[in-house]
Order: sequence, then structure tokens, then C-alpha cells
Amino acid sequence: METEYLENLSENEYKELSAFLERNGITPEGIPESAVLLREEENIIASACLFGELIKYVAVDFEQRGSGLTAALITEIRKRAFRSGKEHLFLITKPENRTM
Repeated sequence: METEYLENLSENEYKELSAFLERNGITPEGIPESAVLLREEENIIASACLFGELIKYVAVDFEQRGSGLTAALITEIRKRAFRSGKEHLFLITKPENRTM
């Protein structure tokens, strides 16, 4: 598994991210300022993105759910945000995921 950090996503990177999100039940609503992606054999298996102080587009491939990837993603995106001076972050999620 490989961790990839992207800033200023290219059109192709955004298309790939959007396709992954849509396969996992998330409708993309804009290009993030940065993204943390986990890849396996060059395929995205998990994502978390930053929009200012908002963490959005947190998704884990259906086959990988329950393996702790969400916690790893949130930790990594928080580290990246804090390094860039963002101290107060908000997580955007679906209501059914609130308890997680």
C-alpha cells in the first residue's frame, strides 16, 4: 500500500478521484486544495481531502472497509493541515457515519 499526497490536483487526478468517490457513494462537489490517497497496485483504495478547514471526501473502497484505513487517513490529513497552519478542522460526513 502506498500513501500519496496531492496538492493542486490536475484534471486527470481529479477525474480519477471523482470516479473513486462515485463508486463509493460520494458525489464530488469541487476540487479539493489537497488530498491524501492510499493506493494498492496504482488503484485508489481510500481518500481524504482538505477544503480549507473542512475534511471531506473521506472514502474507503468497499473491500477495504473495517481495516482501519479511515483512522490512518484522518491522522494523515490532520498532520498535513496542521503543518500548513490549520488548527481547527471540521469533518464533513454523511449522517449515518456520525458515530464513527
